Amino acid sequence: MEKVDFLSQAIANVTEKIRKESGLSYQKFADFARMSKAHVKQIEKAERGATLNSLYLIADAVRLSPVELVNQIEGERQRLMRQAASKDSLQSGKPSQP
Repeated sequence: MEKVDFLSQAIANVTEKIRKESGLSYQKFADFARMSKAHVKQIEKAERGATLNSLYLIADAVRLSPVELVNQIEGERQRLMRQAASKDSLQSGKPSQP
């Protein structure tokens, strides 16, 4: 199965951001999300993909709707894609496409 570009990193970045903004340790966040601390760390480090079930648990842990969480993830994925395109254009000397 083909992977969606930057999705794992976007999930990792957003998960870490919302955990830190909530002021929660890995353990407290994992407890609220009904996941293991190791699982949360692996998601935040993009070492493990998040299932749809995991995303629902993460959203519930910080009182977001799953739609709000996915919107944040997609926004981060778009940012990462633009950042990569910008780096590529700088290296090639050509301007990136909008």
